Amino acid sequence: MESLAPFFRRLKSLGTKLEAVALDMWKPYARAIRLSYRRVPLVYDVFHILADYSRVID
Repeated sequence: MESLAPFFRRLKSLGTKLEAVALDMWKPYARAIRLSYRRVPLVYDVFHILADYSRVID
């Protein structure tokens, strides 16, 4: 989370408007994005979603 904060501060200082952010399902990534961009949709990759469901089914 802490390592992403400067990146998102830089994006905001440049006036970057994000439509969505693609990421894996690691919660610190989502929290880091939410600290800077509260309303940007988070798009999780299919690989990690299916991997989680596979673990539940097994």
